[in-house]
Amino acid sequence: MQSPAAIPPTPTEPMDSLSTTPFEYQVDVAPAPIDGMLALRVTVQAIDESGGPPVATYSLTRWMIDPMLGLAELEAEEEAAKEEAEAGL
Repeated sequence: MQSPAAIPPTPTEPMDSLSTTPFEYQVDVAPAPIDGMLALRVTVQAIDESGGPPVATYSLTRWMIDPMLGLAELEAEEEAAKEEAEAGL
C-alpha cells in the first residue's frame, strides 16, 4: 500500500453552475505529531481573476494512520491465527 501523495495547486471547476469564479485545490501530506499518523490538509481557494489575493480560502486537516505501517495486514494475520486456534479446539 502506498502513502497518500501531495497534489500541487490544481484548477477545478466551480460547483455552482452560475459561478464564474475560478477555484483551485491543493493536498499536502505531512507526518502528524503522533508517530505512525499522517496529517492530510486539503485547501480550496477562490481565485481573484484580477490577480489579487484569493477571494476566499478554506482548509481542512485530517489525520490518518500511515498506510505504510501495514496495520491492516497485521490485523488480518491476527484474525487468521485466531480462527486457526478456534478450529483446533
